[in-house]
Amino acid sequence: MNELKQIISLRLVESDRAAVQAIAARLFVRESDIYRFAIKLFITPIQLFI
Repeated sequence: MNELKQIISLRLVESDRAAVQAIAARLFVRESDIYRFAIKLFITPIQLFI
């Protein structure tokens, strides 16, 4: 698998983005770290079926 980072586009309603920003602020991490974690969290179980 290609380990290079890729740019993706993600559409969120403002309330979802505000929630992600609040989580990131509470954990003292970047907003992008929360998105990466969420994507990995949901992709891992799917990979078991592929």
